[in-house]
Amino acid sequence: MVKRRSKPKKRVSRQKGFSVINGAETYLLMNVATQTLFKTNPVQFLTSKGAQYSSYITLQEILKPAGRFYDKPDVAGVQGPGYYIMRNLKENWVSGLSGMILIPLAFRAGKSISRPVITRTNRLLGKAGVANTVKL
Repeated sequence: MVKRRSKPKKRVSRQKGFSVINGAETYLLMNVATQTLFKTNPVQFLTSKGAQYSSYITLQEILKPAGRFYDKPDVAGVQGPGYYIMRNLKENWVSGLSGMILIPLAFRAGKSISRPVITRTNRLLGKAGVANTVKL
């Protein structure tokens, strides 16, 4: 059978660049997760060394747990970072779960309401020549 002539398929161009709105949503979701598990924000979790008797847990303390986690003789047995993470999770699970559900819903509603503004702004960014770097 002879192949029919057809129009060439349109290629869908993939959007390039960093989306500021999606970045803000991701940061807020990471903030909820780190507040729930470690009682800190993402920047402090990644960069701080932690303090001896602070209530927050950092990444460095999880990777090298020798310090404050094992210096409490009044706690029955040796409690590592997992014990404190679970304790934080038990205390903060309601706010963490509600934040993980409500933040994406709020961003979805906000994006749909402000779609015309976002489209115009992205078009202006394209005319300015920075659409491959940043978009709304």
